[in-house]
Amino acid sequence: MAPEATKNFLPLLDAVSRDFVSVLHR
Repeated sequence: MAPEATKNFLPLLDAVSRDFVSVLHR
């Protein structure tokens, strides 16, 4: 993966992981 793609992907992954964690802890 290119560094530019990683920079764009990381915030998305962070948002998805937080959403996933909030669903798990419900």
